[in-house]
Amino acid sequence: MKTYEGVTVEYTQTIPTSKQMPEFYVWQEGYESYATITYLDRVVEIERGGEMSLSLPNLVNGELSDEGVTIVRYSDDLEAAGINDDIQLMQFIKTISNAGFEVYRMNPWWELFAHNDDMGEIYETFYEAVDAGIDYILDDKGWD
Repeated sequence: MKTYEGVTVEYTQTIPTSKQMPEFYVWQEGYESYATITYLDRVVEIERGGEMSLSLPNLVNGELSDEGVTIVRYSDDLEAAGINDDIQLMQFIKTISNAGFEVYRMNPWWELFAHNDDMGEIYETFYEAVDAGIDYILDDKGWD
């Protein structure tokens, strides 16, 4: 993660580097703030947006099946299914997708907000979003 003199990043909680994907931070619908970046009079928020609907197919007679599929909506359900970090989640998504199942109906993301406006970009990992927020806050073009 980038650091620059005069830039502060305040986190609402510790985000481990092994658990940066937004799927691990879905506790409600809509947006939730996870970091505030400040520089001079500028403020950028890092928020987790979107909802989650992740399908966990069942194993029926040794084969993956849509019968009795579990829909994961919140992070604690994901962890209850034994998916505890980014690597496990990416492996699960790849394996299930390669087996021909639709994994996502809705997925969450990280997003930047400045001047209470959506910056229009989404990020897959938390610290990627923080780095983009630092780049944005230091660039004079976006600020009046």
